[in-house]
Amino acid sequence: MRTLDELLAAGKVERDVPLGPLSTYRRGGPARWFLRAESSDDLRIVVPDDVPVLVLGRGSNLVVASSGFDGLVVHLPSSSAGLVIDGVDVDAPGGCPLPLLARRTAAEGVGGFAWYVGIPGSVGGAIRMNAGCHGSDTSDVLVAATVWHLHTGVEDRRGPEGLDLSYRHSNLTDDELVLSASFRGVPSTPADEESAMREVTRWRRETQPG
Repeated sequence: MRTLDELLAAGKVERDVPLGPLSTYRRGGPARWFLRAESSDDLRIVVPDDVPVLVLGRGSNLVVASSGFDGLVVHLPSSSAGLVIDGVDVDAPGGCPLPLLARRTAAEGVGGFAWYVGIPGSVGGAIRMNAGCHGSDTSDVLVAATVWHLHTGVEDRRGPEGLDLSYRHSNLTDDELVLSASFRGVPSTPADEESAMREVTRWRRETQPG
């Protein structure tokens, strides 16, 4: 666990990084400070209470002001490193892309995740907003999430009730990030899950062409 001052002194934090290219809308000004995390260990940092923080995954539906963000942006690594599928139990890092999670679970014949193929976000973002579509929500498959508090340096583990998950809502605050999460799917077959993903992709292409 390191502090922001230590990271700044070590040259690990970039300054005035444009956020537009990291958002699906491709708009927005720069971040005052920017931490490009490469692993979950890089995310275990402590930031002073008077420094605003923004946790950035894949930038799905993120709108950034043209003036930028006057604080620290913590960019989660977009990676499947640490993704483990054991039967219907799935462990995934917070930065794991949802479409990748859908395809990997489908290949293993694990159901309950196919609809993620149509969401251009990350595991952490899905938990933060209890993402859902096609009659499913993240809370349906989530067992628990490991959460890090950037201002206190406290790590805890919360299930759906502890996260207060409801329609497009969780109790995660701006200074909390999801390090990893555990899910539980249902037995299925690769063929059935591939078919489900094709249907989601077709629906998205027809209804959300942009």
